[in-house]
Amino acid sequence: MSSDGYYLRNPEVSAIARGEGYLFVRPGRERVLLSPVDVEALARALDALCQPLPEAAVAELLEREVLARLVASEVVLTGSREALRARLSGGEAGSQAQKAFRHLVVALAGEPACVPTAWQLVHLRRDCEELDVIVSEAAQRLVEPAYLRRLGLRVWTDAFAARGAINVPHIHLARAAEMLVIMPASAYTLYQLAHGECSDLLSLTATATDAPVVVVPSMSASAWASPAVARNAAQLREDGFYVVSPRAQETAADAPDESDLDAGGIPLGELSAVLQDILAVHGDGDGLV
Repeated sequence: MSSDGYYLRNPEVSAIARGEGYLFVRPGRERVLLSPVDVEALARALDALCQPLPEAAVAELLEREVLARLVASEVVLTGSREALRARLSGGEAGSQAQKAFRHLVVALAGEPACVPTAWQLVHLRRDCEELDVIVSEAAQRLVEPAYLRRLGLRVWTDAFAARGAINVPHIHLARAAEMLVIMPASAYTLYQLAHGECSDLLSLTATATDAPVVVVPSMSASAWASPAVARNAAQLREDGFYVVSPRAQETAADAPDESDLDAGGIPLGELSAVLQDILAVHGDGDGLV
């Protein structure tokens, strides 16, 4: 049993049951298979362990040998109640650890990639002291702002709608941002930024901020290769924007031989790490100049 007194099912582990066996999978780790096992009893225990449980309660749910195997394979974590609660919120032991970002502002433009980006933001929020999300008018056709708010995100859609003591949203966001990330950025967004067109909350904030601006394009390969888009991307790089080169993925358009460039050059699950590196290079002052 744990000397710290509490147990928690590892939130990074997927648990799959079939017949008399349980399979536990964690990315980058060896899979764990328990079979034969009392599947129903183990399922009840795993449900209960979604919150930190004291040793006495766990002893009533699991046999000692089964628990030892789960702890040894890190399917079940042990520690103090506070440390385990920190793991649930996406942190390690010591919930007072400094966040990677003081204040990020992320803007979603109208591309299909804004749908998976929404889920990335849920994870990104764990590394931020403050996170604001701008949803453009076009993006709202793909992702409902109300849905993002239900995910716990602070959402902005209107450049002129006051909120509490904030009378001018784009000035507030531009000044508060440690970094502005436009992900995904459509071809029209590149045009807006390259030409200084301040026609919505996204473009107004990007123009007004002194913070580094990261642009993550998402569009079809043919659109990205077009001379007009290439000129706009080149202008943004020259103007000091950090433009992330996109990657190919399966198309969302009606053209089987066409590839989409997703949002994009940043793989799923690596957004926080990539943004931390960009912020570090920007702070060094001797990196991308």
